[in-house]
Amino acid sequence: MINKFRAIMRAVHLVRDEGIKSFINKVHEKWFRLSFSEPPFVPLAEQQLEEQKNKIFDTQPKISIVVPVYNTNPLFLEQMIDSVLNQTYFNFELCIFNGGSTEGDVEEVINHFMSKSDKIVYACSETNYGISENTNRAMAMAKGEYIGLLDHDDLLTPDALFECIDAINRYGADVIYSDEDKIVGDTGQHISVHKKPDWSPDTLLSYNYICHFLVFKASLLQSTGLFNSQFDGSQDYDFILRLTEWAEFIHHIPKVLYHWRISENSTAASYSAKSYALQAGKNALQNYMSNRNESLTVNEGAFHGAFNITPVLNEIQTAALFCLGNWGNTQSIEEYYARLNISSEYRQLDVVMMNFTPFYKDADSIAEQSLYYKVYDCSDKNVAEALNGLFQTSIADYIVVLNADIRFLAVDWYKILIAEAAATESVVIAPKVLNKKNKISSYGLAVNQKGVINLHHNINSSFFGYFGRLKIAQNVTAISPELFLLKKDAYKYYGDFDETYATDLTIVDYCLRVNIHSGHVKLVNHELLYTRQPYSYSWPENELEVMLKKYKGFLQDRDHYYPLDFLYKPVDL
Repeated sequence: MINKFRAIMRAVHLVRDEGIKSFINKVHEKWFRLSFSEPPFVPLAEQQLEEQKNKIFDTQPKISIVVPVYNTNPLFLEQMIDSVLNQTYFNFELCIFNGGSTEGDVEEVINHFMSKSDKIVYACSETNYGISENTNRAMAMAKGEYIGLLDHDDLLTPDALFECIDAINRYGADVIYSDEDKIVGDTGQHISVHKKPDWSPDTLLSYNYICHFLVFKASLLQSTGLFNSQFDGSQDYDFILRLTEWAEFIHHIPKVLYHWRISENSTAASYSAKSYALQAGKNALQNYMSNRNESLTVNEGAFHGAFNITPVLNEIQTAALFCLGNWGNTQSIEEYYARLNISSEYRQLDVVMMNFTPFYKDADSIAEQSLYYKVYDCSDKNVAEALNGLFQTSIADYIVVLNADIRFLAVDWYKILIAEAAATESVVIAPKVLNKKNKISSYGLAVNQKGVINLHHNINSSFFGYFGRLKIAQNVTAISPELFLLKKDAYKYYGDFDETYATDLTIVDYCLRVNIHSGHVKLVNHELLYTRQPYSYSWPENELEVMLKKYKGFLQDRDHYYPLDFLYKPVDL
């Protein structure tokens, strides 16, 4: 009854604060979530655990699990310590720092476990120094080559350290993170599994998606420094931002290895339960971004714990706009150019009309160039050949490629896109594209061993998506060929578009090439454009087969950035 009352009050407050339309959209999205079922957490069988215990790795470094504790619920503390001591990997220590707990049960529980295990290193203080300094004091006790971070009431799965050691041996990873879920109080109920993307620097700048379980090489602390109490509440976000900047190889383990406890006032239950944590997260991100680029501003995002980074356009940068279309005469090209909304004051933009239809009526008109754009005859070329011809000769810093069916919702759409590109290290950038019904036409493509999937197609643009992914900037495997920006320096580095493709699948191929060479493809959360016609993602089977075979070593049964079992299924109501 209490839960029902709380749900009713939340609905009343939402209608009051955001309006009836926002309320209906959120109810609609909750209904959409029923289109997939969250997989239950399934622990490993005893036989698998025994096999892990008998595994001998080439490299078997010690991992120090550091845990600051303060007035921890005795039952949760017992379960946390048990979850560490029951690891299948043997070479670890549990470093616990008790920062001034006033509840006597805390030390009693710890002493009980210390009498049974020599793997626990313990220190205490009469003073509570705060979460950051308590964590630093726990890390100071660590003797391991790697350090793992664990909250005092959370749980590790028995194979957590085994999987981390496996990643260290396979990839030489110096920073490792895993998927996680939440566990409800003392009920044992598992909810909200977070299947995270592989290393995604732009997603991390939108929110702390890494969170738990985090293991890193202890030697990195010499470069990153320790936890900073200035950002208590989001001290882990600040630390992860610095840590990932210094890491040489960041590895994601796509398995749930961490259970984040939902208890009263925990950030696992609600970020807003600790409102100071939201401000601390914003401050941490602003501090990090200011050290990289003083012109970037951090703003609160579409939901608690999410952030938007606002760039400033550098007018010195030059850019080009390549428009792919089929125009039968010069008048239709002129009409299209007028719809681009290019400011006459923006002289750094070179516009090229890539016309894939020959002019039959006026043979000379194709050579007639406007003061504002050029026409490039592509009637005897495929998409890759035409793009390569222009990219190779362009002197622009940033090149935007778009389909002629695209229309524009924002007057300065190209300035916003170029500014976003200038502010990121990612090399391919694309915005959200809507259709005429204000639903999503494209916001990223997933690619796995079976093919290409258009994420979020025909989904309500007001929806937040899985862990808010429809409302943040993020990294993805590929973008829609409808519209994208590619940096010229990146084109020089990654090479030409593959001309063996007759279609624009060559653009998806290019994104995959960027990924396997440690580059990144980024989506920016701007609804700048819409498409008149639904874009077809039906490429020739022979071309798809060529691409999937070409990247066989990179592609998996899952997409590297988006959990395909958590896609909303578009259903008309």
